[in-house]
Amino acid sequence: MHCCFKNGILGALAVSICAVAVNFSLNGFGSTNKPCQPMDQGCDLQLLRKISILIPPSGRSLPPYYNISESQLFFITQNHSQEFVDGIQGMCNECCCSVRLLKNDRVPQSVNDNGEFPDVRRKYVSHLIITSTSKDQKWMSVVIAFVTWRANAKYFWVPGISPEETGTELLGNLRNDSVVLIRNGTFDWRLESADRRDYLTPLFIPCDNAIRKEFANKYPSSLTTGSAGDLIRHKVKKMLFRAKLALDTLGVPFWLSSGTCLGFFRQCDVIPYTDDVDIGVFASDYNEDIVNEMERAGFTPLHRFGVLNDSLQLSFMHTWFKLDIFFFYDEGDIFWNGGTDLSTGEKFKYPFPKFKLCWTEFLDLLVRVPCPLEPYIQANYGPSWFHPVMQWDWKASASNVMSNGFWRAEDEAIQLFTNH
Repeated sequence: MHCCFKNGILGALAVSICAVAVNFSLNGFGSTNKPCQPMDQGCDLQLLRKISILIPPSGRSLPPYYNISESQLFFITQNHSQEFVDGIQGMCNECCCSVRLLKNDRVPQSVNDNGEFPDVRRKYVSHLIITSTSKDQKWMSVVIAFVTWRANAKYFWVPGISPEETGTELLGNLRNDSVVLIRNGTFDWRLESADRRDYLTPLFIPCDNAIRKEFANKYPSSLTTGSAGDLIRHKVKKMLFRAKLALDTLGVPFWLSSGTCLGFFRQCDVIPYTDDVDIGVFASDYNEDIVNEMERAGFTPLHRFGVLNDSLQLSFMHTWFKLDIFFFYDEGDIFWNGGTDLSTGEKFKYPFPKFKLCWTEFLDLLVRVPCPLEPYIQANYGPSWFHPVMQWDWKASASNVMSNGFWRAEDEAIQLFTNH
């Protein structure tokens, strides 16, 4: 194996590229009789310089990249032009490399006037793969993903690809459909293995700053400020992050619900007097390993109310702060979740107008929320949702609460895990 370059462009990438002289072939794009330039004579640097020109940099000497291994680099770009492809092909006419274009139909290429992807699917070029044409020695491979969705200028949808598609060994995160967060020109892969179903019609809805400002001006005493506000915000973020790790591991999509959702919609923040975190999950996405996975994420299970097909609720504790998972059911033209009074065994039902799930950013985390969001909030909190309520009774205060009978002892619908 030849050489390790650590200067120039490769120094900026902080990777080592080993190269050899090989013969040229260009799959699907014809060929040339002119001998290609060996990679170990500087053509690898020329190739990466060409990429840095074609993909605009993001505050650094090269565009955002991910160093998968010492022999594989990954870039993303929104440059879908033929000029881009021709530029890379031109370099492989000079260097000893080959180019392959992969097509994908999992995510459409454009959005409509409402910011949503149309239903019609069509194949589009999703990846450009650059590999060595050497038969006896290995050189690096470069994977360039053509992103089709960018949300809030930071989040990118990247379809997964298989080793069979690339024709080379594929390592790390590229195997899975992912959402990539770009921070300061580098990749954050914490959003790996995103549920593909949610991205067939992806929509990102930012917090409404007009509502936030109006609320701040009218109710300044109800803002999450000071050291106490920082503490409550830290607790909520920590719990959401841990819950996200657990549920993403199981492939269980969730969304902000109840008071947590209200805080996001009304204040772009956590409600300062909240004492729990609320998330929703469709009962159809229930996984029997949720409790175990939440425990592995640091949560202590408190209780389980309801049964799988009726009013299921799981509650957990983390550092003296509670997290509730409410399971939602599809019934006619509504979704609904249930609640249970531990002291009486009475069941309660909370109907909501049907909704889809959209993405948003909350406390620097990419999470889902119901959309459209305002009907969801109004269903739960009524027309006065804008006004802060310090004392909230979940059995009586909610606008959509209704009695739904009582559990019987034989239902085994109340299970306490701890003495908390």
